This record gives sequence, C-alpha cells and structure tokens, in this order.
Amino acid sequence: MAYLFAFVILLAIVWIGWRLTYGSSSATPSAVRHDAPRGPDDDPEFLDKL
Repeated sequence: MAYLFAFVILLAIVWIGWRLTYGSSSATPSAVRHDAPRGPDDDPEFLDKL
C-alpha cells in the first residue's frame, strides 16, 4: 500500500513540474506558431514578387 501511495505522490509531483515548466496549453501553440519560420508560400512579400 505504501508503494501505491508513493507512486501517486510521484505522479502528482511530475504533473505539477510539467505544468510549471510548460505553462498553460492555450498560450503555447500561438507562441510557437508566431515564432516558427515561414515558408515562401506563406510569405506575402515573396508572393507579391511572383
């Protein structure tokens, strides 16, 4: 029984650490999408030159 309790506590610590490290999921995709490099088919300047 002690092993089960220790496992649950360990899972809680890992989950809390993951949430503190990566933050909320609502902010992450927009930040990643904003900082991602753009390809030539997404670049308005490139498309204007065609």
